[in-house]
Amino acid sequence: GNGLVQDCVNAGTVTSTANTTNGLGGVVGIQESGKTVNCVNKGMLKADVMRYSGTVGGIVGLVYNNTVAETYVNQCENDGTIIVNTNDFRAVGGIVGGIDVDNKYALVEIADCENKENISIVTSNAAANSGLDGFYLGGILGSFNASNDSAVKNTVRKCVNSGNLSLKTSGSNNSVKVGGICGNTRGPVVIEDNENAAQSVVMESSNAAKMLCSAGGIVGEAGDPWNGEETM
Repeated sequence: GNGLVQDCVNAGTVTSTANTTNGLGGVVGIQESGKTVNCVNKGMLKADVMRYSGTVGGIVGLVYNNTVAETYVNQCENDGTIIVNTNDFRAVGGIVGGIDVDNKYALVEIADCENKENISIVTSNAAANSGLDGFYLGGILGSFNASNDSAVKNTVRKCVNSGNLSLKTSGSNNSVKVGGICGNTRGPVVIEDNENAAQSVVMESSNAAKMLCSAGGIVGEAGDPWNGEETM
């Protein structure tokens, strides 16, 4: 819970072709708690995998917390291009790929971060069995899945995305969400004081009639009212 990754720079290409890749990050693959602070990724991230639960992030691939520990990703910057070609994946973000919080007292904060590079995704499937019903792309964060009964304030704040986002899919399973800051949020999550400065946020689907697709300048999909979820 007290781990610290601070003042680190990655300049090398990080590549995965493993089907079992859950977290691929420019600095940290999977962060369960603690802090990642003032880190920079300058290397390209490349994933060519078939894993429905896979996540890719410019700084942290996956934040997973099922304890009461706090998790922070603050003052980090991604300057590396992210390219994902996959048949089955879940979430990609310029700073953090995916966040899964299974404890109502677990706090996660993403703050004062910036993504400066483009993200390009080509997928033929939309993570049909992920448990999160689809594929999510965000300039800062791909997906934030918080506990519905969360007793803390999970936040994404004061972040800037200036990288163009492109998601092309020919799949026919479930949903695709693209947002300039966050692709998808579930549970009590606060999105505040963020800026999307990208020239384009593009989602293309050759099978849209069979999917629930949405795109937003800030958030692709905020919460799920059918499940009593809330995003502020």
